[in-house]
Amino acid sequence: MKKLKASVLATAAAATMLGTLAVAAPAEAAGMRAVTGRIACTAYPNITIGTSAVAKGTVQFQLNNPQNTRSNTVSLGYSAAYTSWGWKFWTNEAGNFYAYGLGANGNVTSAKRYCQAI
Repeated sequence: MKKLKASVLATAAAATMLGTLAVAAPAEAAGMRAVTGRIACTAYPNITIGTSAVAKGTVQFQLNNPQNTRSNTVSLGYSAAYTSWGWKFWTNEAGNFYAYGLGANGNVTSAKRYCQAI
């Protein structure tokens, strides 16, 4: 009986640990939204990366290169209320995009990345 009880406890502990590992999600900090993956815009005239977000606070956009090893960050400004923000990055390929609403009241409700005409 002791062997069975120990086996049940070990199985339950292993299942709990696996369940914890399986639910790991991409990290999105408070006041930030991410669009992950790679995007390539090669059909003329859609050869730039457009980005947009609805955010408040001090708003910054960050667009990584396709390998996510370097980034280009732009500070767009400040708004006390939710406002639509947009920026066109002069590149035709990119990796992850991050929109930040920084500061005490900063937040981002949505973020998009898309091919945009020049």
